Amino acid sequence: MALPLLEKAANAGDPQAPFYLGIMYDEGSGVIKDQKKSFEWFEKATKNGNTDAFFVIGSRYLYGSGVEKDYKAALKWYKRSVEEGKKDDKTTYFMIGSMYYNGLGTLKDTSEAAKWYEKAAEKGDAFSQAMLAMQYYSGQGILTNMERARYWAEKSAEQDYDAGQMMMGILSQYGTPEPDMKAAIDWYEKAARQGNPIAQFLLARSYENGNGVPKDLEKAHAYYKQAAGGMKSDDLAREFMEFEARQKRQK
Repeated sequence: MALPLLEKAANAGDPQAPFYLGIMYDEGSGVIKDQKKSFEWFEKATKNGNTDAFFVIGSRYLYGSGVEKDYKAALKWYKRSVEEGKKDDKTTYFMIGSMYYNGLGTLKDTSEAAKWYEKAAEKGDAFSQAMLAMQYYSGQGILTNMERARYWAEKSAEQDYDAGQMMMGILSQYGTPEPDMKAAIDWYEKAARQGNPIAQFLLARSYENGNGVPKDLEKAHAYYKQAAGGMKSDDLAREFMEFEARQKRQK
């Protein structure tokens, strides 16, 4: 019953009606689910002045949902969302930062990524906080600053975010003149329990070498295996195979 009324309002220029129609076709609510029609209605919503649709259109272009994937268009719509729509939306800031960090729709620019991650981090986005901690630690796109790295890692870890916990471990082990291996291991274990493959790898190496924990090759093997399986990474898979090769040579 709502469909013809919404269509009439949408075609008359109402900014909300096409947005609701986009949701209906996206979810298959009262209509046959159709991502292409959903995209078309969201696009009409933007033309009718609905700024909430800017972010949605950006995400559709990013993931190729109902339209051909177009990273450049995605970035354009995310920026419009910030400039004309949701000016303080942490998710939009994070998405723009990630596109600059990964070079999607633009040249890779870790310095520009850091600016957007900081906007999102200040709004409480745990992922962006962890990314900023990593960038301040490594000097990637910004000047190295261990105090700022720890500040943002703590903010992320406080939200029980695994990447923030992993960064706290790295900072405890490598980001201070006097490493605190007990704290590092505690943080790695918290992150590893949530499936963080980097933390699992660092734990594996610690157990293999007896660094901060008693040497335990069974635990080392288990963590290497988890790390290799938890992330599609050739580097982590190679580390696992090299560990197994070292153990065979020692037998």
